[in-house]
Amino acid sequence: MRNFWNFIRRNPYIRNILIAMGILFVLVIITLWGISIYTQHGRAVVVPDVKGLQVEEAAPFLEKSTLRYEVIDSSFIRNAAPGSIVEMKPQAGTKVKENRIIYLTINAFSTQTFTIPEVKDLSQRQAVAMLSAIGFERLSVEPVDGVYRDLVVGLMANGKEVNAGDKLPANSRLVLLVSSGNAPVNPDSVVVETTSEESWF
Repeated sequence: MRNFWNFIRRNPYIRNILIAMGILFVLVIITLWGISIYTQHGRAVVVPDVKGLQVEEAAPFLEKSTLRYEVIDSSFIRNAAPGSIVEMKPQAGTKVKENRIIYLTINAFSTQTFTIPEVKDLSQRQAVAMLSAIGFERLSVEPVDGVYRDLVVGLMANGKEVNAGDKLPANSRLVLLVSSGNAPVNPDSVVVETTSEESWF
């Protein structure tokens, strides 16, 4: 053993190689230790379920779990309270590292509005389908006197007449005025066409 150390002392090249290997080994140990601390290896928290809460109500739950949060978007959901959290990423129940950012989507504070299409002179079925496709869901039908059955003759909202091009909140209650077909035909409104042979002139 003494001869081995004497050999190393006398040979500077081998001595320098061994010193470099020792330094490299120490650096690897320090690097792995630092990475373990930085990533908090083996430590995870469960994302709490804060859907339906206002952001200020959800904040204490997220902070208690050592999580950060950020509101990144808003959307309109009819049955959700304005400003409430409607979506979160990662989802509730997911295991994440401490200090992870949870991205939140909240329900819009203002009600979404839609433009009223032209529904007069359409059939009841066509008008209902058109309004429903746009996003209006609170629809009802009110029969009114008219010659042609199931023909839309008007549209009402909050007791006022609505025209094509008007903008209304999505949760508006719309009433379609639909002809009952019970009104008698006015003979004066019937146009009789005559040919040139039938004319007296």
